[in-house]
Amino acid sequence: MESNTQSALLSLNIGSLSEVFTFTDLEQSLQLRLVCRKFNQSVCYGWRLRIYELEILKKRCEEQLTNDFDEETLHEHKTMSKHQDCIVHDLRDLFMRAFKLNKSVISCPNFGSRVNPDRLIVLPILASMILMKKDTYKELVRDYSMMGVDVKLWTKIKLIFKGRWKTKALINNFDISEVAPDQIKECKKILRNNSDLSVATIRPYSHCASYMFQWTNLALKYFKIRDTILELGVCQIEQKLATHTNTEQKMVKVFERILANQEF
Repeated sequence: MESNTQSALLSLNIGSLSEVFTFTDLEQSLQLRLVCRKFNQSVCYGWRLRIYELEILKKRCEEQLTNDFDEETLHEHKTMSKHQDCIVHDLRDLFMRAFKLNKSVISCPNFGSRVNPDRLIVLPILASMILMKKDTYKELVRDYSMMGVDVKLWTKIKLIFKGRWKTKALINNFDISEVAPDQIKECKKILRNNSDLSVATIRPYSHCASYMFQWTNLALKYFKIRDTILELGVCQIEQKLATHTNTEQKMVKVFERILANQEF
C-alpha cells in the first residue's frame, strides 16, 4: 500500500507535488525532501510558492487595516491595547504586594493562622482564585455558600497558598488570556451578590485580601477592554498578520539555510 502511494505521488509533476506538500506540516515536508530527488525539488518549489503567498496575505491584511477602519478606530484600538499591557503589569504587582513576595524576608500570608475567617477575607480571595485556578475553580465554587463561608473552602484556599515558592509559581504560571468565560461569570456573580465588598471594608481584616480584591476588579476591567477590542475587529486582522509574518520568517530562515542551495 505504501509503495503504491509513493508510486502515485511520483507520477505527479513537480508543480502538483509541491501543491500536495503544502498541506503537510512544515517539519514533515522537510523530511519528505530526503525521500528522493523529485520530492526534494517539489518541496523546494512549494516553499518558494508558500513564502510568496504569505507575502501576498500580509499585504492584504495591511490593506484591510488601512481601508476598512478609520483613524479614530485604529487609535482607540491602539490605546486600549496599551492599557491592557499596563493592566497585566499591575496585576502582577498587586499579587506580589498581597503576599509580600517582593520582600527578602519570607513571611506567610496574614490570614494563614485563621481557622474560621471572616467572609470579608475569604470572598475577595475566592473571587481571585476562581479567575486564577482554571483547573480547580469549579471545586472552589461548589464549596462556596451564600449563607456563609465553608471551613472546607477556607482549607482549600489556604492549601493553594501553602509555601512562598508555591504562591509565587501561581502568578508566574497565570495567563490571563486563558481565563474561560465561565470563570469570569462565576467571579462576577460573587461580587454582585456581595456588594458590600470594598477596599475600605476589607483592609481592616486583611491587607492581603484587599490587594486581591483590587486584583480581581482590575482583571475584570481587562476582560471588558478585551471584549471592546474584539468588537472593533482590528485585533483579528492583526493576529492574522502576526501569524503570516511569523510563519514567513521561519520558512525564509529554513529556506536560506537548507533549501536555497540544493543541487538538482
